[in-house]
Amino acid sequence: MSKITTSVEALTLLDEQFKSSISEILTPAPRLTIAEWAESYRFLPSKAAIAGRFSLSMTPYMRYVYDVISNPYVREVVLMMPSQVGKSEVVLNTIGFHVDLNPCEMLLVQPKIDAAEKFSKERVEPMFYNCPTLYPLYNRDDPMN
Repeated sequence: MSKITTSVEALTLLDEQFKSSISEILTPAPRLTIAEWAESYRFLPSKAAIAGRFSLSMTPYMRYVYDVISNPYVREVVLMMPSQVGKSEVVLNTIGFHVDLNPCEMLLVQPKIDAAEKFSKERVEPMFYNCPTLYPLYNRDDPMN
């Protein structure tokens, strides 16, 4: 960055930064479904069975579930499915989507406190660390988080 030598240069730079900040603030969030958000922004941690960018290619049957959950007129979704078919990823992607693009109140209930703590530490926290749009929103050192 060059050295500012006059007050006119300082005011010009300040004006440019102000316009850039206002433009960034006023830019609307992209209109995405939860599945589109996950495939665009979600990265699975290195400990995951398939690390890297999230993709529905392994579980294309879950796209319908994501579409139903993304529908603003749907109030309740009940899944009756076998284990290990992607339900936890649906929960995680729904949380990530809403934290990133559509902040709202959320409550995730687990059968026991130990299970809740384990899911939070092993699944939710790594999602925030591995997602470029969520990481800036998650500050572990902040006592308010």
